[in-house]
Amino acid sequence: MVDTRFVAAHLRFVALTLPLAVLAASCGAPQFMREPGAPKYKALHYTHPVMVAPRLDMLPEPRQIVGLMATLTRGGAGDRAKVAGKFRSEARKYGCDAVAEVSFETLEKKGTRPVRVLGKDGRPETVQEAFVVRDYRWTGKCVRTADVGLDPGAAPTARVATDDAAVKELLASATNEPVDPVPAPPAGGAGPKEATVAATHPIVADFAQRLDRYADTYLRNWREKLRAPGLDAMDVLEAWNELAFQVSGPGGFWRRTVPQNWWGCAGSVPAETCKNMEAATRDLARWDRMQAAIGAIEPQQALSFLRKQKPKLAEYLDAVVPDEANQSSMEHTGFFKAHFQASP
Repeated sequence: MVDTRFVAAHLRFVALTLPLAVLAASCGAPQFMREPGAPKYKALHYTHPVMVAPRLDMLPEPRQIVGLMATLTRGGAGDRAKVAGKFRSEARKYGCDAVAEVSFETLEKKGTRPVRVLGKDGRPETVQEAFVVRDYRWTGKCVRTADVGLDPGAAPTARVATDDAAVKELLASATNEPVDPVPAPPAGGAGPKEATVAATHPIVADFAQRLDRYADTYLRNWREKLRAPGLDAMDVLEAWNELAFQVSGPGGFWRRTVPQNWWGCAGSVPAETCKNMEAATRDLARWDRMQAAIGAIEPQQALSFLRKQKPKLAEYLDAVVPDEANQSSMEHTGFFKAHFQASP
């Protein structure tokens, strides 16, 4: 059931507290409005992993919407990874270990401005020129989940914390490198604007091509960005993380859709297949740790992390991710064959 208080508060927030003059068009610090009645939590450590989920129902239960975050950019869908990073940092300040349902709406401001032109008689004159300025208002829910606990007075815990030895090892592979992709060489005859367009680093471009396979299924929100020039390492890591959330996250394909919706494992007498699912779920923990590490790295560490972890990230795509969320695709995955396919 929709919480009408939150919807009403959201509308007030958009209409009254987020005028364009307040939100910086360069994607500055996000604005935050607390959900009515939500408790105040202590801030999480700046390295604490924060999940970014496409939908609220993919997050562990119970959960608490703490508030709504918002910011403006000029880049539309291409700014998704940048905005997710901003929201992730902001969420920690309010004790949120997850961000859900990051989306944007297009805002247009039309007007006229005076410009000087040459008149028919060759003399300069002032005319009014119409213009349109487009901004993109992004919002995302700041969410506290059962993974860190919903008691405001208790110290937060974590399903996969950054002090986990395996996560530490993954984070150790991330070193600082330039955030921007390698510059593109000037194209023949290109004007100044075209000559400054950044090229995508070869490692990033190769991995983006792997992810593009899912651009019409799990990564619809990323389709435009994955196919655009100037893609950086943090973009593709964020995209991989979102895909992993849908496939093996707490409310994803392997942990909810298959066992609960298809196999009825929530029943009082679980079948043998459901017992196998319990063991298989433990095997998914390694990917939880990978997601936790990605949720804790900084943009300047993303390229080195991708360079060193790319084989593992690709292994996940090959073995765990079905082409589509259906039974036929599921049965073709290496994960299904390893854990559920009967031996001949």
